[in-house]
Amino acid sequence: MSAPARVDQDIWRGDNSPPLSWGFGPAAAPEIPVGAQFQLDVEWDASAMALAIDGPLIGTITAASPAGLTVDVPTGTVTWPYTTTQSASIPRGARASYTLRCVYGGTTQTWAYGRLIVRDGGSA
Repeated sequence: MSAPARVDQDIWRGDNSPPLSWGFGPAAAPEIPVGAQFQLDVEWDASAMALAIDGPLIGTITAASPAGLTVDVPTGTVTWPYTTTQSASIPRGARASYTLRCVYGGTTQTWAYGRLIVRDGGSA
């Protein structure tokens, strides 16, 4: 992986489906090395209107393979099957972002990052 990819993702607050997935490399030649582990860090602050990039940190969710992330080497995908509790924990109006890192062979490298857009129908 040469440079991290910016991939914005969407979830609905209080839902647990569909899971979020990231693909690395074409299906015929996936880029994930056998034995690689991944860690996903989601962070948010309380102010969607704040203009500062590094606003006060309000909450985090961390998921790591193999328990919290599914790594499928043959298809080159990493999947986060988030829970209803996890998606509901991000406050309405929060400005959330994530970083997905690959841990392999003694190195840790960011493979994907972006905004996590939390949709809310107003009932949660």
